[in-house]
Amino acid sequence: MLRNHAQELLHDNYLILGRLTHEDTLAVIQSADAFVLNSTYEGLSHTLIEALMLNVPIVATDAGGNGELIQDGKNGRLIPVDSALVLVEALKATLVRPIPYVSFDGIKPEAMLSATAVFLKENI
Repeated sequence: MLRNHAQELLHDNYLILGRLTHEDTLAVIQSADAFVLNSTYEGLSHTLIEALMLNVPIVATDAGGNGELIQDGKNGRLIPVDSALVLVEALKATLVRPIPYVSFDGIKPEAMLSATAVFLKENI
């Protein structure tokens, strides 16, 4: 059903990869022109942290902790939840003019991921 829908809408301009290892998933994200996290509910998205670490242009909805990670216009584009037209425009803008990565007040993504891992170990 998904393949039929993709074929109908996108013709041959899509790729369905199926199940990937974590390493392969990161490689696919890193090779992408943009990373989109279009969710209506999030906690603190590890996938978004990984996309930041991989320095991929990001478009994410302002759900859960996404606004803590993405500073709109600085290290990605943060859009309202359930705004399909805004998502399309943000993705177009990202593909035409990607936002260069800027760290949070000098904090590199690797340090952010390390701090997250320490926090999780101490609190879970």
